[in-house]
Amino acid sequence: MIRYQTLDRCFRNRHKKYYIDDLIDACADAFIKYCGSDKGCSRRTILNDIDFMESEAGWSIPLERHRDGHQVWYRYSDPDFTINKTLLSDDDVNKLNEAVRLLERFRGMPCFEWIDDLLVKLQSGFRDSATTILDFEQVPALKGVEHIDRLFNAILYKQVLEITYQTYGNHTFTWTIHPYLIKQYNNRWFLFGKNTSKNGAISNLALDRIVDIQVSRATYEENDGIMQQKLDNIIGVTIDWKASIQPVRLKFSENRFQYVLTKPLHPSQTIISEDERIIEISVIPNKELEALILQFGSDIEVLAPVELRNQIKEKIDKIKAIYK
Repeated sequence: MIRYQTLDRCFRNRHKKYYIDDLIDACADAFIKYCGSDKGCSRRTILNDIDFMESEAGWSIPLERHRDGHQVWYRYSDPDFTINKTLLSDDDVNKLNEAVRLLERFRGMPCFEWIDDLLVKLQSGFRDSATTILDFEQVPALKGVEHIDRLFNAILYKQVLEITYQTYGNHTFTWTIHPYLIKQYNNRWFLFGKNTSKNGAISNLALDRIVDIQVSRATYEENDGIMQQKLDNIIGVTIDWKASIQPVRLKFSENRFQYVLTKPLHPSQTIISEDERIIEISVIPNKELEALILQFGSDIEVLAPVELRNQIKEKIDKIKAIYK
C-alpha cells in the first residue's frame, strides 16, 4: 500500500515527469520514511505494481505512457483521478459496515473518543447497509468508567498511583498501587496492581469504588507475570493467592451438557465421560465459579472437590430456607 499510494501521488503530479527510475526512487524514499528500509522497490516490483493498478483487480487507473526518446514517463490522463476516490466493492462495503458496528461498542468510553471521529468518516465514506448481520452487546455506561483513561495511561507509561478507595463497608483507604491490568467481567471494570500499602500484594480494585486517583513519585515496579498466570486459572476476577489449582469435576443434565460442550466454562475444560455427561476444569475455586455453578440450577452437580461441593450445598440450603 505504501508503493500504491506513492505511485498514485506521482501519477497525479502535473509538474514533473516521472520515468521508471523516478518512480523507483520515490517508492524507495517512502519505504525509508515509513519502514526504515528501501527493500521491495526493485524495477520489476514497480512494474508489477503498475500492472496491478491498471487491472480490474486493482483500480483500473487511466495511466498514460509518454515516450521521450528511449524512455517513457507516466501520468494519469485524468488529473482528478486518484485511487483513494475509487468506489468500494459490495464486499468491501459489507466488511466495513460490520467493522463499524464492532467499533460502535466502544463509543462513549474514556480513551476511545477518537472512535467517534473515525466512525463519522467511515460512515460518510461508503453507503450504509440496512441489514445488521452481527449485533454485539453494547458496553453500558457504568460508574467508574471515567477512570479508565487515567488508569490506561498509567499502565502504558508505568506510573505509580495513589488511589483513594472506598470498600463496600464504606471504609476509605488510600493505597499506593503499581497498576498492571484493567479487566472487565460481568459488566464491571476492575484494576489489578501491586499494592505496596499491603506488603506488595496484588490488589483487585473495582473501578466503581475508586474515589480519587493521584500520580505518585514512587518508582514503578514491573509485573512479574505471576498475576496473569493466576488470572488464566480462574473464572472471574477474585483471586485467592494462597490457593492452588484444583480439578473441578461437574456433571450436567442431558439438556445442558451439549450447551457446555459448545460453550466451555474455562479453556482447561475436558470431557471425562460423555455417557455420564461429566466434564472437568482445572481452576482456582472462587466466588465467581460458585455463582456460575448456581446459575445452572438443577442442571448441574458438583462431584469434586468435596469442599466446593459442600459450599454449593450450603448455599442451596440457605436458598431453600428462604423459600420455605
